[in-house]
Amino acid sequence: MIIAVGSLNKTKLAAVQRAIYGDGPREPCYPAFLEDEIRGYNVSSMVREQPFTPEETVRGAINRATEAFARAREENECRFGVGIEAGLLEMLLLTYPDGTPRYEERTYCFIHDGSRYFFGSSAGFEHPKAIIDCVLKEGVDISEAYRRCKFTDSPKIGEEKGCVNVLTKGRVTREQEIADTVRRALIACENKMWYEV
Repeated sequence: MIIAVGSLNKTKLAAVQRAIYGDGPREPCYPAFLEDEIRGYNVSSMVREQPFTPEETVRGAINRATEAFARAREENECRFGVGIEAGLLEMLLLTYPDGTPRYEERTYCFIHDGSRYFFGSSAGFEHPKAIIDCVLKEGVDISEAYRRCKFTDSPKIGEEKGCVNVLTKGRVTREQEIADTVRRALIACENKMWYEV
């Protein structure tokens, strides 16, 4: 069966692989999925490249999961579609001294099995004000803002170790963060009898 990921981003694909198979060489976290093929699909989130609200971020993840599932079903039997989307979410009650809002980045994962959706989210973290200002004023995504603000030379840090790796000085990678998010989405998927969805 196919586990269809709604992205060709190599970090997202590696994160799903890590979530399913574990951190070692084929040490499965989910033995029932061991024979499945994890396959990426180039699908659109149908939201802005840089989502800025919980609603937009969730919608992007749902759209990716739904479309990936549909595309995989055309080819073979599909276990489920996986949609992963990171967004900037305004932190209520928190502002900078100049009155502008502070934002956290949070990643959502939605899993679609053809009839139901299961979800999980990452721990959030705050980006520096210079990054948020660049995103808002110049209309670029987070990866480009990190490059323009000279935090990195990478043109696509989101497809590598991620901004969280820069900010934590190598202690956390984007792949780890996404893998944890996928495992959180799999909680309800694996325990369907406890969830009325």
